[in-house]
Amino acid sequence: MQLSWRLILWTASTLLIGATGYLVFDYVGAPLAVFLGPVSFLLIATRWLKQLNFPNILVSPVYLVVGAVLGQGVTDGFLAHMSKWPISLGAILLLVPAIIFITSWVLSRVFAWSHSQSFYATIPGALPMTMAMAEEKGEALAPILTVQLTRLMFMVVLVPLTTSIFIEIEPSIASSLPPMTAVEYLWLAVGCYVVGWIFARLKLPAGYLSGAILASSFLHITGVVKGGLPANLETVFLMMMGCKMGLYVKNVSQADLVKSLLPSIVAFIVASSVAFCFAVLLSYLTGFSILQLFISYTPGGQEAMILLAGYVGADPAFVVAHHLFRFIGLLVLMPFLLRWFRADDLILEKK
Repeated sequence: MQLSWRLILWTASTLLIGATGYLVFDYVGAPLAVFLGPVSFLLIATRWLKQLNFPNILVSPVYLVVGAVLGQGVTDGFLAHMSKWPISLGAILLLVPAIIFITSWVLSRVFAWSHSQSFYATIPGALPMTMAMAEEKGEALAPILTVQLTRLMFMVVLVPLTTSIFIEIEPSIASSLPPMTAVEYLWLAVGCYVVGWIFARLKLPAGYLSGAILASSFLHITGVVKGGLPANLETVFLMMMGCKMGLYVKNVSQADLVKSLLPSIVAFIVASSVAFCFAVLLSYLTGFSILQLFISYTPGGQEAMILLAGYVGADPAFVVAHHLFRFIGLLVLMPFLLRWFRADDLILEKK
């Protein structure tokens, strides 16, 4: 990727706005200020400054460092509860169709969307794949993309804010650990990069982030790495991650945003409610906390949910595993779901 002065200028502007958002949110005592501050300020700034940019060359390093930090929060109890994972993971195979069917039914009934259009707008995660399929089928992409992105922004901003009302958000993850040695830095860097690279090559969502979390978790649980990254480094890279996510809707036009705002809000509420009901039921069956399961089952916003897990005492590796399994389950179920919705639309057309 060729770096021009214009790209550097707009990237620096993005980081400056994000840093300002962090400082303001931190000053007023807002939860997760280092993440939600940049997201919120950039969501507003991109309405007027479309040139704001976060180049792809920065994404992988940011994900690797953030993943390494979040992996430090995994405790020894993580291994003791793995025997109950098949139950909570298996529930995802029911959760994904439930979210799609219920949310798309609401969109089609309340907003008169076609069944196929509402289907693509409510797929939980895998946005690039979703948009590619919708384009291939000749669907209008603007409303689908707007609902998906706006719903994602609600997930990223409102779920952490709502959670902070009931759960104390820790100010830092890395600060509670001793400093790392040079050998530990080397182990952590190599482990996070290799696993992250493999996950990225496999096209798993947020591959570098997910891979780095699992690698860091393994290294800390096994005692290969006992120290933590400096808290200042954690702050800088979490802020940069917030900057990236704050640009998600910059290419959505004002008209499309206003037109799809209400369907997006409804889709967010319905999908989150379904995920919460599953979390309550599975908490009763497995003993895992409702919060940990809800963060793991929340449809979309994987990066923000993984980040939130590290700050509320949930195991980030547990959340990563469940979000990855949701993605894999979506790939497995997609042909059957597509056939169902296409058949449903054909029946309606004949009527």
